[in-house]
Amino acid sequence: MRADYREFMERFDVRLFNDSFDFESDGNRFYQLFRNYLLGAALSQRWKIKFWLLAIVNSKNTNLDGLPHETEFGHFRSKLVDPSTAVIITWQQVVGAVKEDPQLGEPRSYLTSHPLL
Repeated sequence: MRADYREFMERFDVRLFNDSFDFESDGNRFYQLFRNYLLGAALSQRWKIKFWLLAIVNSKNTNLDGLPHETEFGHFRSKLVDPSTAVIITWQQVVGAVKEDPQLGEPRSYLTSHPLL
């Protein structure tokens, strides 16, 4: 399947990943981010807009090797031609922002009482 992704980028003349990106190992390691980033590129071409990838993670979780998601996301960003198009935030940051806005009572109540956050 990753060969199909490479063909997509070549067909549409899109360079998303730098020369250090390996389609097999990095494509596997960052599979979900990789696929979503490609989807963003495809939609941005179709709709003639710029795209960004926003990942929202739980800061209490880690990857299988015990690395925080923020660290692993940093490794993914280091493979991008334009790392400014990929951003990560945590649900804990969202909760903090929602707590500060008095008009967001319902989401604040839901997020602050969520057992996984």
